[in-house]
Amino acid sequence: MGVAISGLVAATVINETDQLEIEQAGVSKKITKTQLRALLFSDPAFATPALVPQIGDVPSYNGTDFAPGAVPRWRVIHQDAYTESAPASTSTITFDGGATAIGINKTGTFYFKVGFPVRFVQSGTTYYAICTAITASLLTIAGAPLIAATPITELAVGTPEMVREEVLFVNSRNTSGVQLNYATGATCLSFIGLQYRRWTGPKAYCVSYRATHKSATSPIVTLLINGVAASTSGITISATAGAWTTVGAVVMDPIAYDINMGEDIEIYASSVAGSYFLSLVATFILE
Repeated sequence: MGVAISGLVAATVINETDQLEIEQAGVSKKITKTQLRALLFSDPAFATPALVPQIGDVPSYNGTDFAPGAVPRWRVIHQDAYTESAPASTSTITFDGGATAIGINKTGTFYFKVGFPVRFVQSGTTYYAICTAITASLLTIAGAPLIAATPITELAVGTPEMVREEVLFVNSRNTSGVQLNYATGATCLSFIGLQYRRWTGPKAYCVSYRATHKSATSPIVTLLINGVAASTSGITISATAGAWTTVGAVVMDPIAYDINMGEDIEIYASSVAGSYFLSLVATFILE
């Protein structure tokens, strides 16, 4: 008769060659610490781990299994938590099971919060957005639009430190103090503001931008990244001075909303006669 576990002497350390007992399909087998580590790090062959953990690594869930790596910035949400077959709209994802769904809520705290980065994968392509609203059953985003009738194969939430804002201001007075109008087709930063902006950070994605000005007109402006419009439509700014207008929730262009180190940022203007002192704030998500 064997000895109960409670009657055994407690081990204070586990050596690489120490053996543990497991049951596999009704058959008792043994496994060593080395083999167990390999299994946890996604090497079912129990050979030398293909993913060798380094100092500072933590096992992280990648949507399928656990693997070693640096502390992840992106938390991958369990696929049982949301509707995979098709998004509810181009800007919303439905949660299954409400606030208690796996991966959505833990001890009463949402993993998603307003202003947190969102990453999703459809048809093998990764897209980036930002959370603008969250309930027990619905996630609302701004940024790249969700593709209708296309399964979501991965959903992840980032940290607030991954959000970066670029503030662009156009002084509409020239070097002689003369106030200038933003002629249709003008590049506001360089032509009117006599300034140039260049991205100096890591690769990122513009998920939204908003603008205001000090004038009683309604100019239309579009953010340019490396000379290309970052959104499929621009902003018709409010005629009320100081009132902010935000670009449409999901009109960012997935082909042109990314930015790399060294690329230029500009504001393109149309229908803007009489517009002065323009401010535009662009929100980026680090990759």
